[in-house]
Amino acid sequence: MFILRMCINTLVALLTVIATIPVAAVNANPLPSETLANSASNFSQTSTASDTALSDASENINATVPSVQPKTLSNYRATPPHSSLHILVTDAALSNTPQNINSPLESVKGEITTPDRTSLNLPPQLNRSTTDPLLVGVIINKREVGALEVLQEQNTFLIPLEAFSEITGFSIGKVDNILKINTPLGTVDLADSDLKQINGVQYISENLIKDKLATNIEFNQSELALIIDPPWRRTSSKPSPITHELEPEFQPPSTSFSTLRQELNFTSNFGGQTGSNSQRYYSSTTLGGRLAGGSWRIRVNNDFVNAPDITEYFWFKRDGNLRYQVGRQQVGLHPLLSGIDLTGGQLAWTNLSSEQFSQGFSASALLPRRSAPLKTFRGEAPPASIVQLRINGIVVAQQQVALNGQYEFLDVSTPSGQASQVEVFIYDRNNLEVPIEIRSSTLSTSDLLLPPGKAIHLAGVGVSGSLVRDISGLGSFSSREAGDLVAFYQWRQGISENFTLEAALQKNPDTFQAEGGFTWRVADPLILAAGVGLSNGKVGYTADLEFQSGDLRIVGNSQLFPAGYDPNRESGDRFNHSLDISYKVSNNLRLGLIARSRQDEDTSTNYILPSFFWQPFRGLSLMGRPDLDGDYLFDSFFQVTRDMRLTFNTTVGDASLLDFTYRLSPRYQVSLGSNFGGELAPRYYATISRTGKSLRSPSLNLGLAMREGQVGLIAGASMEVMPGVLARIQYQGLPSGNSTGIDGFNDNTLTIGLVTDLNYSQGSFTPASTSSIGQTQGAIAGKIQLEEGAKLPNFNLDGVTIRISRGSQTRTTTTDSEGNFFIGNLPEGVYLVELDPENLPFELSPVKNTLTAEVAAAAITQFNFDVRAEFGLAGRVTDVASKPIPGVTVELINASGKPVKSTVTDQFGLYRLDGVPIGTYTLQLPTQDALPATTNLPTRMVDIQNSFLFDQNLQLPGIANFY
Repeated sequence: MFILRMCINTLVALLTVIATIPVAAVNANPLPSETLANSASNFSQTSTASDTALSDASENINATVPSVQPKTLSNYRATPPHSSLHILVTDAALSNTPQNINSPLESVKGEITTPDRTSLNLPPQLNRSTTDPLLVGVIINKREVGALEVLQEQNTFLIPLEAFSEITGFSIGKVDNILKINTPLGTVDLADSDLKQINGVQYISENLIKDKLATNIEFNQSELALIIDPPWRRTSSKPSPITHELEPEFQPPSTSFSTLRQELNFTSNFGGQTGSNSQRYYSSTTLGGRLAGGSWRIRVNNDFVNAPDITEYFWFKRDGNLRYQVGRQQVGLHPLLSGIDLTGGQLAWTNLSSEQFSQGFSASALLPRRSAPLKTFRGEAPPASIVQLRINGIVVAQQQVALNGQYEFLDVSTPSGQASQVEVFIYDRNNLEVPIEIRSSTLSTSDLLLPPGKAIHLAGVGVSGSLVRDISGLGSFSSREAGDLVAFYQWRQGISENFTLEAALQKNPDTFQAEGGFTWRVADPLILAAGVGLSNGKVGYTADLEFQSGDLRIVGNSQLFPAGYDPNRESGDRFNHSLDISYKVSNNLRLGLIARSRQDEDTSTNYILPSFFWQPFRGLSLMGRPDLDGDYLFDSFFQVTRDMRLTFNTTVGDASLLDFTYRLSPRYQVSLGSNFGGELAPRYYATISRTGKSLRSPSLNLGLAMREGQVGLIAGASMEVMPGVLARIQYQGLPSGNSTGIDGFNDNTLTIGLVTDLNYSQGSFTPASTSSIGQTQGAIAGKIQLEEGAKLPNFNLDGVTIRISRGSQTRTTTTDSEGNFFIGNLPEGVYLVELDPENLPFELSPVKNTLTAEVAAAAITQFNFDVRAEFGLAGRVTDVASKPIPGVTVELINASGKPVKSTVTDQFGLYRLDGVPIGTYTLQLPTQDALPATTNLPTRMVDIQNSFLFDQNLQLPGIANFY
């Protein structure tokens, strides 16, 4: 019906134009039957059923008009600006109905000329009254997404508002007679006077859409479509189906091996700061997958001195509000309770949604408390860069970013105070001297509050230590307390929006511990969290306060662990009392004061020091604050120009760095700098570095360093040596001596690193990141392949869009040159997966554009999109005198003897058959009225494989001068 209506719209528009043609141009004489036959031969005989109602009329269009196959709106082409037409005018054409379409009233012939237009460039055949709707297609992001019935008013379109909102992805509401247009980018108000009410439908003009919604609209005459460019990402124009009602065509494996990540490092110091030589090998291998409907993971560390240490092994499953975990786990429930290393099981229940919790993949507490001693930090950074985690100025962890740009610090030991300053330093892999970015945040006390009525119950039991390690003897050490019973239980309950209670019990190998506390929002800007703990007959406490009012922020922390509270520590009292007051003077200036009194086993410190952040003008940033031990850190960054940067970092009274970097081009830069202060003599360096176009091209740096008359080489390189495997090598003849990391990644003579990040599915590895698959998320992978499963011949499938959706969420990716695709980090559920054929090679046609697949945690759901390679053939039908025979039918028969394609030769005896799948066929002329019954009809075998076939000619024997 859609195609029929479109054709009728076009036919009526053409008749409107023909009515303006001068009488002298009209020829009412009927055409000879020969002309009609020749005209008909120029039209495809493979029209859809919706074309049938207009077939008789369309066959009378003069042969100079290109053939039209309106299979979809996007295939439709409007009449060229200068076309010669011959149309039989019927009652049906005038009444816009299919009745009596075979009864012509007159034959109209003439020349149509399209004048230039403005605004939407409307052709004159679309001039119609305001109340006469025109059906047009809608194209967004180069995809046809639907159709609209619009009205024309002078040189603009009036567009139905409700239908427009559905198709572009915004909602409409009304408050106090004001129409609210709710878009993904905000709300726009419209008055009733802005709209036009016609036949009960509200219309909005294309000019108002451009002004109010920043949406450009262009009319494409050849496509008979509106090209709409909304500034937001369009979601489905219709409500997405409820995912649990979808029947997945493809399901995840119940048991599988899915991920592999391995880090292999070698460091060597020739002389070093102490004058001795040292070498160190280290590797960490992580395997993960799915088992019996749950997820599993194993992590093995190896220092190549002791036996490999299986540091982590567990199985996890979620079932509604319940979560289970079995294996070796490191659990930290609360700062007042000791962290425990156990082999056993955990059971957790909560009525909170899973989105409230970290979606990691580690053997820690199933439902972690926000301020738990073990915490995970995640984020995104340039692929293969180096990221470093600092808490209160102290470097606690570092790693190289995965190939997909994601990093993850697992099970980081954090201070108990929620006021801790967390910073992530990001370094370019070619310049480990100066960070390219510093990201900071503060652990907030307010995150400890639970919504009213929400609760968390967490319990676990097992034996201390690693049972596998203790039985097998593998690992660098064996705990003296291994095999002792350990158990725990924690309860947390949201009493109201502003008050949460908690309590916990824990059995350690050598003591029993208990804890109780609360989190209370005393007033809107003031939050207090406090807890009291009992351990080994001693009482300890923690208290955290957070106050935020306008530009003033106050954070306080106090904790005390008396001597003997932790039996594993034989020192005296441990305490940490701090107060951090800061005030935002302006957007460019923040001033503060930090006071701390701290004592642990080895050190104690007391200080009151200022903190500040100042940006006196754009490009210059100055910041300073004391670290946990009272050492004062000062950082300054000055972006002199877009290509010139000056950096100065110092720990007052200790090591300092001054660096000048100039970007020669987008891929080349030079750096000059000096390390000075501390115990070593000043070191000066100069380097030039090159960044590869991609990870698969090498990034290089080369330079010299000098200290006390000695000159040393600086050299480094990194690249993806094979898909999913990143290699890095760094050599420094004179190391800086001022380590910027816990492993001294800038303080070694030679560093070699190899990072492998792969996903495994259906017998092959594909590059990916292990963070794409976790305890509560899985992935989808597949490829585009021929329907028979054969290798696609000579086709580049790079850049084909794969789109997945579930509810209102949509994700996209593109295929590589082999047609492979991968989308990870997907919550469990059933997804619609769509292949966009726009970038497919012309010869390929998808068998099915949309599939449904179920995603499960820690698993990769594998499936393929089948495509059909369709080529074609062309030739000529002649008589024995090699003269063309027009108007005869040519058909193609498959191996089963069934006709698959047919067409009619044109006035030159030529034919063409498109969209023919690969295979062996018989080309023949069937028995037909146009040929004598006694004619011996020719046949020809045709083998279509990887190309279009030409010169597939047929000759009728014994027939000369047929026409």
